[in-house]
Amino acid sequence: MFGGIRLGEDVSVGQDLVAMFGSMRAGESVTVGGQRVVQPAWIFWGPLLFIALVVILVVHEFRNHRRRAYMRYPFPPRP
Repeated sequence: MFGGIRLGEDVSVGQDLVAMFGSMRAGESVTVGGQRVVQPAWIFWGPLLFIALVVILVVHEFRNHRRRAYMRYPFPPRP
């Protein structure tokens, strides 16, 4: 998970090979006994980054709205 796998030459994996949200480097002579599954990191980080940017944008706009509302008064409003 979230790491890289680097396999040298003449490596044999007896079962399945899974790399979740990371990278895999393997030579041409690597043999895998089962299935080989590699999920790239952007599948996890892409949507997470998009959600974070949306939250930052909403907070920024909310703060701008509050600041503009505060600056409309010649003196601070009553609580």
